[in-house]
Amino acid sequence: MANQGPPDSSVCLPRFIQTQLDNPPILAGENPVDFKILFNELECSCLEAGGTVAEYVMVYQVTVLTWRLIRVERIRASIIRHHRSPAVLALLRRSNERGEPERGSMADHNTMLEAIAYFTSGDARKKVKSRFAEAGYAEDAVEVEAFLQSQKSQAQIERESAAAQRQLLAFLKELEHRSAKRARQLREAALKAVKSAAAKAG
Repeated sequence: MANQGPPDSSVCLPRFIQTQLDNPPILAGENPVDFKILFNELECSCLEAGGTVAEYVMVYQVTVLTWRLIRVERIRASIIRHHRSPAVLALLRRSNERGEPERGSMADHNTMLEAIAYFTSGDARKKVKSRFAEAGYAEDAVEVEAFLQSQKSQAQIERESAAAQRQLLAFLKELEHRSAKRARQLREAALKAVKSAAAKAG
């Protein structure tokens, strides 16, 4: 009788993991398909030929932690865009030829209407940009002002990003005790996914 090797401990995707993937821990506006794609990418990085239940749990945990870090990076990229409207308003107030209008005045109300028009009308945008140039501002004045106004939010996001990254790397460090190879593969795949998401968001 031929010798039989030890039973194969590899399994297909465990049902409880599939249930988690069908109801992923995402926020409103986030795409559940993207979460599943991330899981599949991490799964393929180290479980291409299948894995044990424990290994699938490990991949799912890394997916959750990586997703949190990607979420923070996406928010970081959108912060400056979020501040473009108040940036335009601030520059309009400062470039007013009659001086900065008093808050709540009719002139200030008209300035706010100009700021709205900047984003809704190409002609208005050209006119406002010419006004900024005449006042001595550079071509990228709106982006610079938005960056400056977003500094407080950027600092908060930086702290959250650092915390999310520490949590992910700490979990991967724990995995090294079980399998250094698996941990390395997951680390490389996770950081690649974060870098890719940040590039797309930017």
